[in-house]
Amino acid sequence: MLTKPLLDNTDDVDTIVLARHSSQFKDNETGNNLDSEGFVYSCKGLLNNMRRQVDGCGEAIAVSTDTTFNLLTEGWCLYSIGCRSLVRTGETLRQKYRPFAFLLSRTERGDGYELLFESLLTVQPWLDIETYQVKALSSDHHDGLIKAARKVYPECESITVT
Repeated sequence: MLTKPLLDNTDDVDTIVLARHSSQFKDNETGNNLDSEGFVYSCKGLLNNMRRQVDGCGEAIAVSTDTTFNLLTEGWCLYSIGCRSLVRTGETLRQKYRPFAFLLSRTERGDGYELLFESLLTVQPWLDIETYQVKALSSDHHDGLIKAARKVYPECESITVT
């Protein structure tokens, strides 16, 4: 399990596991019990994207996550959570996605999404980030993700489904 001393002693590019989950659920089609397992990972460099977002926006931030274009390989799904920012280069304004962390999970279930959201709340004070509240979430339409966001971020005023 990740601790503040462990986080402090990693380089910006070292991959770190923020949290793990393991549970069982009943498959609706077969009636069999199946395992749901996964983990949230990141690195200090990516977690600093969260610090920059909070520093730029104050205590209310907007996050973005996507499951539509997840990577599915060998039964594992990859999801990300981060923020979008606008970058101006001369006359050109571009939107950039800046990830905070990733969830690698065997299933698309709410317990994995909750773990993804909760792990960011856990590391936030370790990064010397002022208290923040997720006020807006942009996501594709996935019921488990939306329920998890409402549970972990009750102060979220807007969930935009794309």
